[in-house]
Amino acid sequence: MIARRNLYFVLTAALLLGAAPASYGAGKGKPKADPELDGLVWKPFIMQPGEYFKYELIDYTHAKKPVKGWVSVQVRGKDDGRFEVVWEGESADEKKQSVTTLEKPERLVEMSRPALIRLPAGAPFTGAVLLLYWERMAGFKWNVGANWSVVLEEMVPMGFVVKVDDYCTVAGHKGFKSRMLAGKVITNTSCISPKIPLPLQVRVNDTKNKPRYEARLLEYRPAPATPAGNPVKG
Repeated sequence: MIARRNLYFVLTAALLLGAAPASYGAGKGKPKADPELDGLVWKPFIMQPGEYFKYELIDYTHAKKPVKGWVSVQVRGKDDGRFEVVWEGESADEKKQSVTTLEKPERLVEMSRPALIRLPAGAPFTGAVLLLYWERMAGFKWNVGANWSVVLEEMVPMGFVVKVDDYCTVAGHKGFKSRMLAGKVITNTSCISPKIPLPLQVRVNDTKNKPRYEARLLEYRPAPATPAGNPVKG
């Protein structure tokens, strides 16, 4: 147990030493604070009935050339408390298909991942938008210049550092531009809005810092609200 704990400390130190500091661009200082975003906590994957997302996706893992596609997500509430989600996808080499899942809200993404692999553009979507590690970033307060280190105990030796570099805007929604690093490898770059449960944009890299998957939000519709401000069933 002591050796295992020591490994966590060594790995965390290595991650921190290998991570570059926040970067604000050539000749730029830290951007002006945004009181509407700064300090908010992101709740990844906590979707609400009525929400709709559509992503443009690029899969760089194909031998000949990158393959583009898209995936949309439509969330609907059921009377038994479960969420019904229609996942639709299409890619350059596969026709449009859809998958419908029905699950409790807290296990929705976890239980949907296996079915989504069969969806056109499903691999880059699950590998970027529904990345397992996003759940480890719940609870952090987002600010430009913030950084966090995370060690994945169940996957030792595995961990990452997150550096929040700037603000970003995708599909009209403002968020935080960040990098996820494991030593000198930038495992992904992203744009995250604490107000939206899925990332706005993600590029996932391989161990040589070359792109593997890329996703960019094209359209987002929030859950409709009642006069009291509570989401209604979609």
